[in-house]
Amino acid sequence: MNPTYPLPVSADKLTALEHCPRCGNAVDVLFEDDTANLSSGQPFVHIRCHHCAESMSSQELLGDLSNAPILDKYARMAQLWNQRAKLLKLKRMVSRLATR
Repeated sequence: MNPTYPLPVSADKLTALEHCPRCGNAVDVLFEDDTANLSSGQPFVHIRCHHCAESMSSQELLGDLSNAPILDKYARMAQLWNQRAKLLKLKRMVSRLATR
């Protein structure tokens, strides 16, 4: 199992994450050691919901940022997560309106 890092800065300085777009519960962010990717050796960012297991990982999504500082990775992952959450909420609203 990869070691999990504590937050590299205080949580109030990080971009807030939207709740899980699938179930609405709060999500966690983990900074983990990327021992599988020997080319970067950099920690990666996981955003995941423990309730429904919805998740995103910088290891999968940010190949071009593999050597970027961890806070840059987090900022980009938070942006992607929040955009996705807002898009899925909007899709659900449109779907409900269409069934009326």
